Amino acid sequence: MVEATLRGEANGTILCYGQTGSGKTHSVGISSGGLLPRALSQLFAARDAAPGEQWAVYLSCMQIYLEQLEDLLNLGGSSVKIREDPADPWGLVVVDGVVRMPISSLE
Repeated sequence: MVEATLRGEANGTILCYGQTGSGKTHSVGISSGGLLPRALSQLFAARDAAPGEQWAVYLSCMQIYLEQLEDLLNLGGSSVKIREDPADPWGLVVVDGVVRMPISSLE
């Protein structure tokens, strides 16, 4: 996914689905072996290998729980809405109101 994102062929998204307690949080993130830290490490390594280019990397984190979409980076709990962009030929999914946190390193 990281390579396709770097080529401009995809939007990098990690989606986990499963029952409570099935290991989603462990698989995605917390440890250095999780999907998110590994993907971000690849992304930042590519950035560091291209010092003349400008990069902007943003992180959003959401969960759908009991059919409610929650922005996990916004503790204030503003409302977010998920929709398809009618102008996009590929049916781009947009989440209005979600926090997009700029990040510059894995730390």
